[in-house]
Amino acid sequence: METLKTTVAIIGAGPSGLLLSQLLHQAGIDSL
Repeated sequence: METLKTTVAIIGAGPSGLLLSQLLHQAGIDSL
């Protein structure tokens, strides 16, 4: 399987943005 590297930008700091940031962090995915 091919490995893909990308940067994820989360727009907004409301409840859904904060939750997405936490879930990505737990999965080991870097975000801005």
